[in-house]
Amino acid sequence: MQKGSDKIRMASLGNGIYYGQVAVPSSGMPLEYKYVIQDAAGGEACAEKGMRKVTVDGGARFVVKDEAFNYELPTYKAAGMAIPVSGIKTRQSTGIGEFMDLKLVADWCEKSGLQLIQILPINDSGEDPSPYSASSSFALHPIYVRPITVCEYYTKKYGLDLSGSEGWAKSLVDKLNGNWKIDYGRILDEKRKLMDAIFDAVGRDKILEDADFVKYIKDNEKWLMPYAAFKVQLAKERTFNNQWFDCTKWSRRIDDAAVITSPQGGDYDHVVRVYFTQYHLHCQLIEASRYLESKGVALKGDLPIGVTRCSQDVWAEPHNFKLDRNAGAPGDPEQNWGFPPYNWDQMHRDGCAWWRRRLKHMEQYFHAYRIDHVLGFFRMWEIPRNGGGGQYVPNGGLRESGLRNLRAIQTASNMMICGEDLGNVPPEVGPVLLELGILGLKIQRWCDGKTWDYGYLTVAASSCHDCSPCRLWWNENWGEAERFYNSFCGQGQAPGGPPDWISQKIIKMHAESSAMWTINPMQDYLDMWNPLRSQNAKNDMINKPGSTEGCWIWRCHKRFEDLMNEDGFNTFLKNLLRGAKRGVTY
Repeated sequence: MQKGSDKIRMASLGNGIYYGQVAVPSSGMPLEYKYVIQDAAGGEACAEKGMRKVTVDGGARFVVKDEAFNYELPTYKAAGMAIPVSGIKTRQSTGIGEFMDLKLVADWCEKSGLQLIQILPINDSGEDPSPYSASSSFALHPIYVRPITVCEYYTKKYGLDLSGSEGWAKSLVDKLNGNWKIDYGRILDEKRKLMDAIFDAVGRDKILEDADFVKYIKDNEKWLMPYAAFKVQLAKERTFNNQWFDCTKWSRRIDDAAVITSPQGGDYDHVVRVYFTQYHLHCQLIEASRYLESKGVALKGDLPIGVTRCSQDVWAEPHNFKLDRNAGAPGDPEQNWGFPPYNWDQMHRDGCAWWRRRLKHMEQYFHAYRIDHVLGFFRMWEIPRNGGGGQYVPNGGLRESGLRNLRAIQTASNMMICGEDLGNVPPEVGPVLLELGILGLKIQRWCDGKTWDYGYLTVAASSCHDCSPCRLWWNENWGEAERFYNSFCGQGQAPGGPPDWISQKIIKMHAESSAMWTINPMQDYLDMWNPLRSQNAKNDMINKPGSTEGCWIWRCHKRFEDLMNEDGFNTFLKNLLRGAKRGVTY
């Protein structure tokens, strides 16, 4: 085939796979070619930029297998900030960040040149402070509601005098907001009591007159009714069942959900209270998300890899899970995470309907999401509950497994996806993520520090919630810090601290990388500016994998109202990101 000859029309094999064949004389080597997409009329709609090349010695028959079509797209690079909702501090927070606080964070992002806020999971995890211990894949955590906003809602709608509840809400802000760490149990208990008081002050009948409230219940009935039944039954099981934490051993099953939630039943008051809290959480998160959009700031959620054995999902749809096994990770010692692995074969029988509902539900709040432990979509370490060691399932065919499972969820929404591909990563993972256009994750200290080698479909991060922020890492891993300093910052003995210019250098390297997104923790941004640093870097740790001590209690030491007035820092960060062409398309 000569250069400029006729195009070879390829035939479809289905699933996005095409084939064609052509005789090439030996004089035609090396063969240069590219792929072209035609429109329905046969005209050229899109062509690859540049040429592919293949060389074969001799007159052999050969097969060329290519991966994805190389689209020429405009380059978009942006920057974001990672912070758990719980860690946000404003003057209105009740000892913990709330959905409404995201609006002020968006104001600060706009001022400092950031385009995205990445949060941790916000699903209901009950009394477990870990956001990865989801007791529902759909319900929002009651701890993130702002009670005074609920009071204002009913005062505006019905003209009610809720000054007593408003005063209570303000007193909680005064009592709890000065704490440097989250008092999870106390905050959750106080908010439960206050939301019950608001419910009683408004009255159930009045609440049920609200057309918007009734519509919310109807629109979300598929998950909301089972969730309310689950919460009612959970409260009962905890009083008499010493195995209440395993909902497969409860006295009542999902078949009883309609009876439990019936308006004629004795549990209806409890049921409406569950609806009431979820409705206001929904309203507040929707309001925050739309506000972010108005500021040009995206909100990125987090999809936990599993749900707990005591969860609405396991109780309502047990067939989606392997209940005789636990998920975990190999090692010495072996990690047993305690939650059941997904039964992917069963899930695919109905087109992964549970996943599709879940992601469609998330899409109303988020513009993008992170898949926690994306490796679990390729294989999972499964441990028999009746004893014995674990093994990877499946133990082969990882490319096919990953493509099958990830495609099922990718097509469920329009959200951008990032996969947390850290740890013992099989070689099949990277090519599959690239083929599907799913962004991978790079933590600088775990990939030799060379940010300039990052691929475009990457989230570049200086650290994450499961590791030390940069300043703490620098002080606790001196050998690594010394090597980093001599490779990227200077020569000789590395300075202690490190000084803020080191932190500036680290953030700048990420901003100037080829990655589509650089998303760095709030702690690492604040470490760039000496007056804004926390007094003790050890307090900046969010989670310590393998430990429960001191985890999930971090709060930002600076209020975002105060950060809005830090003109020097905000201008510095904005100029740094602009200089690296973050936030622009080119």
